[in-house]
Amino acid sequence: MNTSFQLFQLQEIDSASDNAKNRIIEIDRLISNDESTLRAKAEYDEHVKVLKKIRQQFESLNAELESKKNKKTQSELNLYGGKISNPKELQDLQKEIVYLTASISRMEDELLQKLIDLENSEAKTKLAEEKLKRTLSDFETKKARLIGEKNQLKNMIKVQQEKRKSIIGQIEPDIYTIYEGIRSAKNGIAVAQLIDDACSACGAFLTASQRQQVRSPSKLFYCPSCGRIIYGS
Repeated sequence: MNTSFQLFQLQEIDSASDNAKNRIIEIDRLISNDESTLRAKAEYDEHVKVLKKIRQQFESLNAELESKKNKKTQSELNLYGGKISNPKELQDLQKEIVYLTASISRMEDELLQKLIDLENSEAKTKLAEEKLKRTLSDFETKKARLIGEKNQLKNMIKVQQEKRKSIIGQIEPDIYTIYEGIRSAKNGIAVAQLIDDACSACGAFLTASQRQQVRSPSKLFYCPSCGRIIYGS
């Protein structure tokens, strides 16, 4: 049988297997590092972070407001309770009540705005959460499809490896060693085809004499430009 044809068949098998293995690596990367999911998760986490901060601010402001209200109530009780008769103390209480009243009014306005901010943040967080759930659901569908593709590729590689063993058994060991050496040195491509009178790998044109040698069933012809074995039907 034509040795260069056998090597060409072997090259086809190896290229198909290499492509399948590379795709499996890509599938594993897509499954473990889905960009859409990562973006949706990061967006949701950021909204949760902002919401937590606003809620803490709201609760802190509300607690401070309640404290001032309690203090104002106590000052009013002291002012009108009749237990204090010293004019200076009564005047100080009146001033304090005026100050607390103004502070409470200002803080109530701030609290109202903070409540609006809190409600807006809760709404945005909920939307981000829903988006994350949809993204995760879509990813599970995508993941199942990718896993199915990966299993098909693994089965294809097994079939190709069986074919490979059969072809290698028909090739002389020293020729196979040459093939593997070129394949290792030439980015996985040891055998090119003669297409339109040129090497399909590097594009170098062959003379009529060289093309005749390519078609020899008993000898291998190496591309004078790239050094690969050339097969010509």
